[in-house]
Amino acid sequence: MAIEKEKTNNAAELRTDAETQVATQAIATESLNGQDVKRLHHELQIHQVELEMQNEMLTLTKLDLEATRGRYLPL
Repeated sequence: MAIEKEKTNNAAELRTDAETQVATQAIATESLNGQDVKRLHHELQIHQVELEMQNEMLTLTKLDLEATRGRYLPL
């Protein structure tokens, strides 16, 4: 239960830090033209796919780790 609370706190802190960074960068986005917006949208789409692929790899690695742990640490 303490681990879940720690994860929640870390997620909340991460969100707060991200919002602070975005707020400081928001002023720069006001001067973007249509081409810049299209380029940024494309970059965000690519980044999202990369993150999804990384998440899938992490999930598979976690499953492998759990399977390996099960072989060496019987319940």
